[in-house]
Amino acid sequence: SADAYSNITVDVGGRPCGDVGFVSDTEVQCTVMEGVGSSSVSLTIHDGLLTRSAMLETGFTHSLVYAAGALSGSGNGFVATGPTSDGGETGMAVSGLDVSRVVRAMLTMGQAVYAGGAFASASSKRVNHMIAWDGNEARTLGFGVDGSVHALVEW
Repeated sequence: SADAYSNITVDVGGRPCGDVGFVSDTEVQCTVMEGVGSSSVSLTIHDGLLTRSAMLETGFTHSLVYAAGALSGSGNGFVATGPTSDGGETGMAVSGLDVSRVVRAMLTMGQAVYAGGAFASASSKRVNHMIAWDGNEARTLGFGVDGSVHALVEW
């Protein structure tokens, strides 16, 4: 019975979870550290003299959310990522990507984020309304496009 469990440990991606709590014979909860991508989950239960464990190779997926738009007042665009953690509060972090005007559309493909909008430059490069961004550097996409981008779609 679960009432007799004396010690439960959960690791996600090889890192221990915090605040591990028993919910039922089929469920435990814990606080997972930040990350991106799929991770293995291992569960170990010490039940008196008996130790049981299980592993699920891709049992957890860390999500990364992108948000974009324009900063009020300045009109400059921004890209933000999250969630971030600063000791308990979860939110978004504005990237260091300097975009001249509003970002209106984003699409992720592989390891890149594609962004389009009313901006002519990003990180001091002439990009003509479209960029590919890897989280660190903005790359131009050919010569860009002639007008503002309102939507991006994978085809």
